[in-house]
Amino acid sequence: MPNGATAREGARSVAGNNSEVIIVGGGVVGTSTAFHLAERGVKTVLFDRGEIAGASSGKSGALVRMHYTDPNQGRLANESLPYFANWSERVGVGDCGFARSGVIITATPRNFDALPANVRMLQSVGVNTCIINGDDVKRLQPWVNSEGLDVCGFEPDSGCAMPKATAESFAEAARRTGAFLLERSAGIPKGPAGHAVFLDRAVGCYFQPYGETEMLAGGGGRSRQTESPDDYDENADAQLIADVSELVARRFPSMAGAKVTRGWSGITDVTPDGAPILEENVGAEGLFLAAGFSGAGFKTSPYVGHLMAEWAATRERPEHAAPFNLKRFETGTPIKAEHPYLSDAGDIYVVTPH
Repeated sequence: MPNGATAREGARSVAGNNSEVIIVGGGVVGTSTAFHLAERGVKTVLFDRGEIAGASSGKSGALVRMHYTDPNQGRLANESLPYFANWSERVGVGDCGFARSGVIITATPRNFDALPANVRMLQSVGVNTCIINGDDVKRLQPWVNSEGLDVCGFEPDSGCAMPKATAESFAEAARRTGAFLLERSAGIPKGPAGHAVFLDRAVGCYFQPYGETEMLAGGGGRSRQTESPDDYDENADAQLIADVSELVARRFPSMAGAKVTRGWSGITDVTPDGAPILEENVGAEGLFLAAGFSGAGFKTSPYVGHLMAEWAATRERPEHAAPFNLKRFETGTPIKAEHPYLSDAGDIYVVTPH
């Protein structure tokens, strides 16, 4: 039976009163898990205090990139890519808005050795990625300033998607079975895949095409802590807008002075090693935890949802979930990169942009 039909059959269970699984949280991971449980015919109900993807998921940069400094997270992202690329066949409901724009990863000179090492590591787990130079970047994206880009990573199959649409589509399939926006300058093509996604460590921000005429940008090395996820300012910080706009113009010179059309901020839940926690029996028998994605939950959510649904249904920990156990912090064995990226001050980058 096609996957879409399986999901639609499971809708009766999701809407029923006698649930075998209760999911708390209607972000991309929660809705993906609900979808995968519905495919298995498990009676599931999903609770959220507000609307689907109303918190962090809806404010995600929604990059669909594979580039990580450890193979475990790279594998989660790579296994999730086919969902985004073949949404209508794999999920069968809605549209995640995936644009196969390609992703370019830049680095500062002190990381020119680490980047190729990480590309080779990612290739070893099946990621379609390679090393390119500034001339290649200029051929691919003639409107960018490629000065100093001697070593870059390139993922031709990657891109970006629409975060809220992704979660809502997962949720609807289950029922049936931070940032800124800038107006693109005239020299940059229109369309959802008008220019490549840049994970631009060399200048310190990320940017991607957004819809037909806008560019979504974020990062800039500025963030603020909040005491509670229930009480924080969702408005974009004026200084951050100015910083990010300036950084974007370094890579896209024609974007200097670009109009800011809208902006927002969201919360990133961060773990000590910048990797998620996937665990069972957390404080109570049968209580599963999938949290702490440190800005990487969107791109890995399809496969993480698959893993959590399999785990809940079989009560056997999937092999690819094992590295993300909670006890790694108690035993002093956090997930570490063999070739971490360093800041200009020599600090290790733990948390990467969305």
